Amino acid sequence: PFRLYLYVENHEGKAMLYRVMQKVGDNSTALNETAPAGVPALASYDLALAHGQNSTILVDVVLREPAENARLIFELWALGEDGSWHYTGRWNHLWLNVTAIG
Repeated sequence: PFRLYLYVENHEGKAMLYRVMQKVGDNSTALNETAPAGVPALASYDLALAHGQNSTILVDVVLREPAENARLIFELWALGEDGSWHYTGRWNHLWLNVTAIG
């Protein structure tokens, strides 16, 4: 297990409800500005931000299986006027090698 700090800032010109989706993929996991990663979310973090406001989210990550070139992905989603979550096209990722202990 390890801890990360995720920083989110709102520059939308209005108050926004955001959701950060935490996912794990690999070299073949497709991800771009128009399509989120096609792997299940391990966790999600919701936050409400006024225009110009920011927040830092503490995230405790636990990857339970060894992996080489694991892609730890954080996608930004926003609640739309239709009441559903929409992928914003913004993401960040870290490449990890996970080894077993013992």
